[in-house]
Amino acid sequence: MHEHNIEVKEILADTGYSSGEAMRSLADHSIEGYIPNIASYKKDRLEEGFIYDLENDRYTCKNGVHATFRCYEKLTKTRKLQKKIYRTSPEDCANCPIKSKCVNHMGTRRIKHSLDKPLYDQMHKQLESDKAKLFKKLRSSTVEPVIGSLINYTGMSRINVNGIKQANQCMIMAAFAYNLKKLLKCKVELWPKGAKLLKAA
Repeated sequence: MHEHNIEVKEILADTGYSSGEAMRSLADHSIEGYIPNIASYKKDRLEEGFIYDLENDRYTCKNGVHATFRCYEKLTKTRKLQKKIYRTSPEDCANCPIKSKCVNHMGTRRIKHSLDKPLYDQMHKQLESDKAKLFKKLRSSTVEPVIGSLINYTGMSRINVNGIKQANQCMIMAAFAYNLKKLLKCKVELWPKGAKLLKAA
């Protein structure tokens, strides 16, 4: 894109690209992104009876008990998202009427959320806009059917070549075949002039 002086201002992507790193990169490059949040993202904990207090960085249940920040979840090779862990005290939950449904075997309630929660919250808010909904329909009707067709009907679930150069060639040929099939299904009147000559020949 840089070689052709194409400036990227907006990006649409699916949930597979949702991460704090991706959203920070978008902000650093002044790019507006529309990426559905990961499945584990939760806007709030109202259904669980907790409200997040941003100013004090803690969760508070409907009985007034606070789950305060205690530590960070350690990173592992398989889990790339680092999370903050909030926990109540056993003494605060000892006489709670819903204790059996809420606390763990240690008598406390643990809540975890990503360090990048503010970024996910901002993305969630952005995805609720009319523009985002329009973009979602656009992506669903243009990009996704192409990839789905290539995978399900033309054997492109795997590219059996080595190197990015050969992979690009495979994708170009796949796109050529896909567009040719679409062209053949169109009415002849809508064909480009060169295609009409080819049909006549």
